[in-house]
Amino acid sequence: MNQEENTFYQFINPVCLALGIFGFCLYFEVDYLTMGMTGIGLWGVTGLLHMDKKRRIK
Repeated sequence: MNQEENTFYQFINPVCLALGIFGFCLYFEVDYLTMGMTGIGLWGVTGLLHMDKKRRIK
C-alpha cells in the first residue's frame, strides 16, 4: 500500500477554510444556530461520502 507523508498544510487547510466560512457568515449576519446546524449537517454528509469512497477502494 502506498504510504503518503502527511504535511502541516493538510492539517491547517481545513482550519483556514472554516475560519473563512465563519467570517463570511458573520459578514452577512447569519444566525449562529443556523450556521452551526448547517456545519454539522455538512460534516455528516462529507463523513458519509468519505466512508463510501473508502469502502469502494478496498
